[in-house]
Amino acid sequence: MNTDIDLYNGCQKGNTDAQQLLYKRFAPVLKGICLRYFKDRDLCSDILHDSFIKIFDKIKGFNGEGSLEGWLKKIVVNNCIDYIRKQKIRPDSEELTPFNENQIEDNDSEYSIIENLMNNGFTTMVLFEMMHKLPERHRIVFNLFCIDQLSHKEIAEKLQISELISRKLVYKSKETLRNLLIEYVQQTQKGVNEKRY
Repeated sequence: MNTDIDLYNGCQKGNTDAQQLLYKRFAPVLKGICLRYFKDRDLCSDILHDSFIKIFDKIKGFNGEGSLEGWLKKIVVNNCIDYIRKQKIRPDSEELTPFNENQIEDNDSEYSIIENLMNNGFTTMVLFEMMHKLPERHRIVFNLFCIDQLSHKEIAEKLQISELISRKLVYKSKETLRNLLIEYVQQTQKGVNEKRY
């Protein structure tokens, strides 16, 4: 049972060995998704557990289009969104301030902030640390748009917000992350320079 197809077939038949293997193979990646959305590790474990219950329940509906891992990730992201929706996270005061849509750069689809950061040597842990400094709704929308690649229309529908609010939150998140990362680089450089003397 080495391939995704073997795991998929075994899980469809209710084979517990296949289910355990699927869990062992994909749980770390899927928990990473939860950790992008929530700081609380216990909450992440609960959401991951609920996600696997859904996965084993719905695996017969997986038709083999696309990768199994992609399908699993989609279930976890949707589970995170369901949790967020139930919590009815209130907008912060900054989000409610008037905002000129023209000041939003329309290069979102062309530019991947995550790829850029990873290509410039930022580790996943540094990125997580920075993302968790974002206000909650900013972090959620940033994740959905920049990492999980949902459109502003999809985000608006899932979170019951306007597309403009979605665009504003992504814009503000990128701005905040850029400043946090500049600060991080300056502190790291300062530490390196101090060690030299």
